[in-house]
Amino acid sequence: MPEKALPAATPIDDDTPMLGAPSEAEDIVGDDKTTELTLGRHPLKLLLRPVLLEQRLIPTATLRGYRNGRLAPGCGLVTVNQRPSTAMGVMFVAIEDQTGNVNVVVWPSLLKKQRREALGASLLAVYGMWQCEGDVRQLVAQRLVDMSRLLGVLSTVSRNFC
Repeated sequence: MPEKALPAATPIDDDTPMLGAPSEAEDIVGDDKTTELTLGRHPLKLLLRPVLLEQRLIPTATLRGYRNGRLAPGCGLVTVNQRPSTAMGVMFVAIEDQTGNVNVVVWPSLLKKQRREALGASLLAVYGMWQCEGDVRQLVAQRLVDMSRLLGVLSTVSRNFC
């Protein structure tokens, strides 16, 4: 069988654009979109903490130093919503920022007034009364504000047990 000649080499005209490395914020957004978590810094620390501080929403680590009964403004990504049948209508929300988690207690009367914020927010500001007794620390909500618009393209996943 006669050998066939290979085609002549074709010159490659490579117009592939040179792309720069993604920024840390772009990495966080990319991680979030593909895996719903990031191995980098917490999104609130990198992207939102300055904005939250301007609105006097303080980090969890600062709240933990508050005395019992002090008014406290906190804000974080909603990680869990739950309303156990044994809790007589009380809803428990866990919010997280770059310094830790805060457990939030939402009484039924507030839940009735602010149901949309309590159940719909991905980023939740909570204005309330700080309670601490022994190792138990929690924020008893008096007002809820949905701050999700600040997340932009970031999505968050909450475990909703309501």
